[in-house]
Amino acid sequence: MSVLIVGVSHNSAPVSLLERLAAPGADSVHKLVADAAGCAHVAEATVISTCNRLEIYADVERFHGSVEQLSTLLVQRSGVSTEALLPHLYVHYDDGAVAPAAVPAVGPRPDAAAPPSSRASTSANSARSAPTASTW
Repeated sequence: MSVLIVGVSHNSAPVSLLERLAAPGADSVHKLVADAAGCAHVAEATVISTCNRLEIYADVERFHGSVEQLSTLLVQRSGVSTEALLPHLYVHYDDGAVAPAAVPAVGPRPDAAAPPSSRASTSANSARSAPTASTW
């Protein structure tokens, strides 16, 4: 099994699209979790839904089938066409899914506001400090 994240955030999509994906009430998120866990290649799933992002975290057997099914769930939830949503989705898989999972559920990534040139130095400085679960 492998970890897969399919999501959309304020960094990848306009606010209007995030608003379409956001649905009030815990029942809506519980339904998305149940629908994701019910996909053919998904063993387990959970959802992080904040004002800044919506991400499906899944333990999957197959990459391509799972990405397609989870992306379809987000298309259905948004009410927009596949062509309108897909450019804004991001996917993290296996080792690439570990770092995003360590980000707090609320707020932006600690280095998200930093210009690209300073991100490298932030990462290098973090590597010299004591490692933690949220070190980038």
